[in-house]
Amino acid sequence: MPRYDFRTLSIGVSPDFYHDITALFQQTYVMNTTISSIPGLCVTFTFQPIAASTVAHGKACGGNALGVTENAQTWLCLTNTWVLPSGNQGTLPLSISFMKWVEDLVKAKGLFEPYLFLNDTGIDQKVIASYGDAQVKELVKVSKKYDPKGVFQKLAKGGSKLP
Repeated sequence: MPRYDFRTLSIGVSPDFYHDITALFQQTYVMNTTISSIPGLCVTFTFQPIAASTVAHGKACGGNALGVTENAQTWLCLTNTWVLPSGNQGTLPLSISFMKWVEDLVKAKGLFEPYLFLNDTGIDQKVIASYGDAQVKELVKVSKKYDPKGVFQKLAKGGSKLP
């Protein structure tokens, strides 16, 4: 049965920085002979551009529950797929480290965007908190109104829950 790990990070727009993190990806994954022995390993690193006008249009049509800043940005997604549990030790720590390296570089360049795209987050990434305090408070309020017993928060398996 295939195993998966997703990681995401949002960054400001910088073509020069895209080259830097692509080089880091190649150094970390493409030229890494240690992980090449992991059965079925497939790694992708994608850049998903988001226009400022996309966020502005969303706000105009009803709000911004996700707290996405109204800046042009890129949502990065690192995906690892492998087939055997033995691959966990080679892939998971490397994925976490790689995205931490990228995050540190992004912050140093002033390109960090706090939003984490839910569909691409790792199980340990705090996606709901990335929406911002005001948005989380509003989501909690809505949850209490429409799910006063907390059924979704307590009984639904998996997924990201309200903090």
